Amino acid sequence: MGKLKFRAFDYAKDLDRLFAYMMKEENQILFSHSFQIHNLPMFERWVSEKFASNAYHDFFMIEDNAGRCIGFTFSYEYYAYDGHCKFTLCLYEEFQGYGLGAAAAIHMIDYLFRKYPLRQIFLSVFDYNNNSLTLNRKGGFEEVGQLPEYRFYGGEYYALHILQISRQMFYQKYGKAAEVLRCS
Repeated sequence: MGKLKFRAFDYAKDLDRLFAYMMKEENQILFSHSFQIHNLPMFERWVSEKFASNAYHDFFMIEDNAGRCIGFTFSYEYYAYDGHCKFTLCLYEEFQGYGLGAAAAIHMIDYLFRKYPLRQIFLSVFDYNNNSLTLNRKGGFEEVGQLPEYRFYGGEYYALHILQISRQMFYQKYGKAAEVLRCS
């Protein structure tokens, strides 16, 4: 599989590609929060505001061993006192289906658990994103709640599933893999 590297967002290198990815309707509907952005300058202001307000607590671009940017990941709604946060991981289309998402998720979750005193990490997935629901459940995330009819899309209402993995469950399942990814 090769080594994955997380790096900081670089406006010059990453803004155009991130904008193109997030403006596609089929990608916008994957995010639990909606946004109305119509052009690149508006998107740049929006991203800058997210970084300035710390809305994205940790935001990384993901590179493969060839130095290609394959996607991004971020944590948000970080609540130190409560011991949890949420996270999102997105791979650009041409890098999906090769196991890179699983490796990047293990790396990011390990990073979050090692850096912060978190007890658990949550993610949100809509009904229509069945592939993500299936993969995250298979990956050890457990459904802890559901918000019915949360989003109206394509003439139908869809539920938002809330999934969670605890620190203990993560290291039980992925401790060795996380260590290998840290050392590679």
